[in-house]
Amino acid sequence: MEYPILFTVGQHRNEKAAYMLAPKVADELRSMGYEVNIVENPEKRNLMEIVLDADHRGIRLRTNHIERILNDWELKYGGRRRNIPPNHLFSFHGVSQNPTQFMDEDEQREFLEEVEIIYREGNFSQWGNNADNEIARRVYLFTSEGRIKIEIPEIQHATLAPEHLEAARRVMPSCLQYSNYLLETDLEATAQKGWLGPEMVQVLANGIKYIVDNNIDFDS
Repeated sequence: MEYPILFTVGQHRNEKAAYMLAPKVADELRSMGYEVNIVENPEKRNLMEIVLDADHRGIRLRTNHIERILNDWELKYGGRRRNIPPNHLFSFHGVSQNPTQFMDEDEQREFLEEVEIIYREGNFSQWGNNADNEIARRVYLFTSEGRIKIEIPEIQHATLAPEHLEAARRVMPSCLQYSNYLLETDLEATAQKGWLGPEMVQVLANGIKYIVDNNIDFDS
């Protein structure tokens, strides 16, 4: 290969399914002969842990600070890797599929409908997988800032502990705006859906392989 494949992981530490799947997908691609490197966010805390630490120290987080926590590492890292084509740089994320205390069933359904529109490159059933593969149909991707962002389905814990919610309200100016980043992946429930198993790994590997092999240029 002229260029290695690069995965970035851990921008949003609450999205545990994506973090767990990335090395398995990398191993699958390596078994096919591809060179794959993984770069991990040096910030190990999730947003809720950052909020609790700020609350303990009596610090209020401004909106621009929260946005930097949620976005800056990945964007800056991708921006520095100009020698790697955008179709070789993949960021692993999770997208919640279930109602929570912050989003009821109707709101969750509307949210997922919006995902289908926003993620203009479609889902993985269109890239290297069978069109009727239900798992592939739930994995979305789109290009942003010189990388391909992959959104993997997950089930989140539906509620925050009351004391954690109170801390978020004290520390964050609009905690509801960031509720998806305060709730962690429910790994057991996600696994029960089949979204952490070998079929998901194969779906992701197939899609990435197809994009790389065919030099898919989503910006053209």
